[in-house]
Order: sequence, then structure tokens, then C-alpha cells
Amino acid sequence: MSGNKKQMVARKVLGAALVLSFVVAPAAFAAGEQAKDLYAGVSLGQAKYKSSDVSFSDKTDTAWRIYGGKQFTQNVGVEFGYRNLGHAKFDAAASGKGESRADGYDLAVVGTLPVTDAIGVTARLGLYRWEANSSVNGGMTGSAASISPTYGVGAKLGIAKDVALRIEWDRMKEVGESISTGESDIDMISVGVVLNF
Repeated sequence: MSGNKKQMVARKVLGAALVLSFVVAPAAFAAGEQAKDLYAGVSLGQAKYKSSDVSFSDKTDTAWRIYGGKQFTQNVGVEFGYRNLGHAKFDAAASGKGESRADGYDLAVVGTLPVTDAIGVTARLGLYRWEANSSVNGGMTGSAASISPTYGVGAKLGIAKDVALRIEWDRMKEVGESISTGESDIDMISVGVVLNF
């Protein structure tokens, strides 16, 4: 996807997130103590690269994320985090072994549907500010940076008063540039711990 099209998609996602924020803002301010709920967490899992530009010989790697957020209401919050998506390996014709890497920062609106007092189902929609690079035999061959949509679903389980476990699936769309690094959709499946304060 061209840079202009990526920017248009990113603006649409950001616009949708802003509209959702304005819709829930009155409820957020009326929520009293609930509006003060802050949290932080860390997740560890696996990233899987999917690309039509690059034929990966090993598409998966360890991935991790650290993040913080604010729960405006029982159902709506905003989250900011750093996400490292590891690397995927490919065979470079007549050149040897290559790698594609990506990491960056995400900002998302997170919706939560409580199932019980301890269990909830989550969905997220936001933007991922990524940096990607590729290398062959350890030497840099290309790099790129931009903003792409990200979305995901998950579940959380409260295990103590201020502690919860999370399991999540997230997709980062169109990470990288076709010419310089190859463009990939990257899925991340993770398990993490969240602390409320």
C-alpha cells in the first residue's frame, strides 16, 4: 500500500477512535471513582509475519509489550504501549540469510464486556507507529517508519483485587514498505499480567 493510502487509512482509524472517545466522554466523567482507574501491564507471546512481498522461511518469533492505560468506564478505556514484534527470517537469493524486524508504539481505544465480576471480553482499535528494517547477513538493507491500523480481541481474568491475567490476539496491518523492507501484516498472540492502581 502506498504511503498516501496508509495515511488515509490511519486518519480514518484515528477519526473513529476520536468519535468513540467523544461519545463515551460524558459517561466517563459521570463514572466517579471508576474514571480514576489506571493500570499497567506486560505481555509476552509470539508474533507471526504474513507478507506477499517476502517469502519467509521462519515467520514467527518471540514478541512482547509493555503498556499503561486508563479505564474511563467499566466498558471503555484508552491504552498506550510499546510493542516489540521480534523478527522473521527469509532466504535472500544468492546473498544468504535475511531478517525483517519491527517494533513501535500503539495507542488504542479498548472496549470491555464484563461476563462476570472476574472475567471480561475485550476488543481494541487503534494506531501502531512502527519502525521496520531488513538485513542480509547482518548488514542493513532497508528501513521504513509509518503509522498503520491495529486491532485485536482478548479476555481478562481477575486473580486478585488489583491483578488480572490477559490473553490477547492483535493484528498490526501493513507494517513495512514494499520496496525497502517488504510489507507484512503481523499477528501477535500473548499472555500478560495487569496491575490496577
